[in-house]
Amino acid sequence: MNKIQSISVGVMVLVILVFSCKNSTFMSGEEYPHLVKLDSIRDQYNGKREQKDWTTILEGNVTMTVSAERVSINLIPKQGNEELITYFLQGATTNYNLKSDSLGRSEVLFLGRNLVVHPFSQSTAMLLTVRDVKPGYLNGFTDMKQYTGYGLGARKFIRNGLHDNVPSCLCEKLGSARFSCSIGGDDAHGCANGTPDGSCEVSCSDSAYACCDIQK
Repeated sequence: MNKIQSISVGVMVLVILVFSCKNSTFMSGEEYPHLVKLDSIRDQYNGKREQKDWTTILEGNVTMTVSAERVSINLIPKQGNEELITYFLQGATTNYNLKSDSLGRSEVLFLGRNLVVHPFSQSTAMLLTVRDVKPGYLNGFTDMKQYTGYGLGARKFIRNGLHDNVPSCLCEKLGSARFSCSIGGDDAHGCANGTPDGSCEVSCSDSAYACCDIQK
């Protein structure tokens, strides 16, 4: 092989490597492969909000609990985060083809009306949402399975706090009256509440209303 041929081969290899890196879905060389697209989604979401409302990608052990009209994603963040978090989607769970399971080490991105869960053991992420139409920051994100419901929220517990003092939030279908609300009500599609021991927040579809610090 002459000098010119060697240079040509080297350039082709370099181009292939650069192209492969730009189109890689996962961060390679890690024990737990990070879903690179989450960085762009987070940045686009945060770019339209004040810094106090920014979201972050959390990592930790996740279990999923499926019951009637509710999917709960229970996250124990890795060391350094003082909160335990339960995310939840309210909807017709019989249509989701999901079952209670341990998802193992995962990364989670909460976006108010959307929740992305990526178990590191799987190549496909989960999108839990109350939106019929994807927001712009999720366009092009195809490596996922989508589950749509009428209520999406998060309940956060301070690890050493009194968990019974953490308020509850949920969405109620229009026309139902099972609960009275301290915050929210018929015209509210979102609400939040908190105490020193934790907090809750919820967002609802157009077919439901938000109810925080619920009282039966």
